[in-house]
Amino acid sequence: MITTLKFFNELKEKIPFLDIKKKILDVKIELPESQIKTLKDLFISWSKNLPEKYIKGLIVDVLKKPNSENGKVYEALVYAWLDRHDIRYLPQFHIDQNNCFKASKQGYDADGKIEENGLIFDVKQFGLTLPHIETLRRKLQEELPEEFYLTISGGKNISVQDIKTHFLEKTKDIAQCIMDEKSKLHTDYLYRDRKFGLEFRANSKENRLIFTSISEFDLFEWAENNQFYFMYHASQFCINSPYILFCPYDEQLASLFSTEDRERSFWAFRALCRRIFMNLTKMDERGITDFDRKAQNGISVATAAKKISAIVFLDVTEEFDYQNCRIFVFQNPNADCKIPRYQIDSLFRNAGATIEDFRFDNY
Repeated sequence: MITTLKFFNELKEKIPFLDIKKKILDVKIELPESQIKTLKDLFISWSKNLPEKYIKGLIVDVLKKPNSENGKVYEALVYAWLDRHDIRYLPQFHIDQNNCFKASKQGYDADGKIEENGLIFDVKQFGLTLPHIETLRRKLQEELPEEFYLTISGGKNISVQDIKTHFLEKTKDIAQCIMDEKSKLHTDYLYRDRKFGLEFRANSKENRLIFTSISEFDLFEWAENNQFYFMYHASQFCINSPYILFCPYDEQLASLFSTEDRERSFWAFRALCRRIFMNLTKMDERGITDFDRKAQNGISVATAAKKISAIVFLDVTEEFDYQNCRIFVFQNPNADCKIPRYQIDSLFRNAGATIEDFRFDNY
């Protein structure tokens, strides 16, 4: 077991100037060994090439919550991937207000800029409903008596917003419904939410060692329900520069995509991107302030969707070789700032990525 202090002290041996004033709590790092090594290698690499403030800031952000719930962990893993493939970038690149949809005059700091071609990128920890359903299960488990183990079955096609609004914000109410006498089923308790197709079962632990649940996943319904997912960050989209969204995931965050064969993952991601690139780019009647309160008024969903040049789904479970690469790149054929194919090839194809440009499917 490696803890945050042990990790930090090992880094200090390699990075002499590493002196962080903020107190680091000594907790277990709940990440796979391969990812811990990747993070360590990244910080050592940064110490040789970047100003101290970037290294110290990211180390603090990662170690304050060293598990799969921390988006900064996945941001760091994307930086590490860029490092491994010799792609030069500047982290935390400032974007002025006139080059984004931020209402604030200060603009914002994008996660990075690729130096060779000026591509701006942000990292959005990815999993959509999958990690949220597990978070819901864990929070509900805390509300139940210790002699019961909760499982959640049913469709995983629900949108992230519905999970948050109708379930995560109402865990106490749902727990009461589960343990209501009307829900009693022999030694267990069973509660069904018919509107969203989820089934909550409090399984009695008495004389049982194995608990099962059955779920279904329709990639096209999932894509339709979650097509507005990135609009909740639309204020960050760059107006005058090519803009990429990196979406890292792993077995802990989205096991459905990480453990499935690559073809099924590709089609799921493709369905989602096609919704964004072909459907949202025509949606002039809705504004992005419906989703992102930090955005300027008067900007339509269609205008914002055209600012996404490409979306990259990146499995960061481990370091995959060329033959087993799990990177999926989708170019927006309706983007205002398109990325030339040769640049996409240079960045991703040489690493073994699957690339889709919708060249003959843009309708």
